[in-house]
Amino acid sequence: MPWQSIGFETYSAAFSTITAKVLVVGAGGSTFNNVGATGGGGGGGGNVTYNSGYTISSTSPITVTVGNYVANNDGQSSVFGTITSIGGHMSYEYFKTYKGGNSGSGKLGAGDAYGAGGGGGDSANGTLRSHTTPFAGGNGGDGTQVTISGITSVYYGGGGGSAGPGTGGAGGGADGVKGDGSSAQNGTPNTGGGAGGSLSATGGNGGSGIVIVRYTSSTQRGTGGNQIYQVSGDWVHVFTASGTFTPTA
Repeated sequence: MPWQSIGFETYSAAFSTITAKVLVVGAGGSTFNNVGATGGGGGGGGNVTYNSGYTISSTSPITVTVGNYVANNDGQSSVFGTITSIGGHMSYEYFKTYKGGNSGSGKLGAGDAYGAGGGGGDSANGTLRSHTTPFAGGNGGDGTQVTISGITSVYYGGGGGSAGPGTGGAGGGADGVKGDGSSAQNGTPNTGGGAGGSLSATGGNGGSGIVIVRYTSSTQRGTGGNQIYQVSGDWVHVFTASGTFTPTA
């Protein structure tokens, strides 16, 4: 906390704002039981929003919403203050065109009339499944790398792989499974990864989202979060579930 001196009196000056790095990731999209419905496409990854200079007022608590998966549906959005990250979309069929789900950022899931491909990731489209190679699925698009929780980069918002199996995208996207009744895989929790596709089993769930707040200070300047720790002189608040970030003097 900064100290100021006027004459012979010294007092503690409360800060007025915090400048923080903030990461907000929406939840990944889920996948249906895909038999004759969505062609085994992967779910889309959640949107990844990173702000390296977010201003937080010392007098205004901030409601934090961490999006969760919704079975057989799109992932929920995550919110921190003025930042909203849209959840990934589920795989779908549209006039006999089968598609992996689009990501929350708008990257496309792949697919055509012959079958769906991987779900879109935050930074890349999904790829189409092979029409000629048995059990060759489309891959989920990669998510986005962000360095905020520690000293190394982490991927978030990967798309799910299609049935085949296809490979999930970097950032928690689940792999697809073969059409042999195997259960579809879920996206990794707190990454915004999309669910993997399946042709003959119950659909998977998208991975839940996450919100991370990081700021430089010698003392802790806020409360809230499921984890609070220090890294290289910074304080890090990790929200793996909804809550409130409350700035403190």
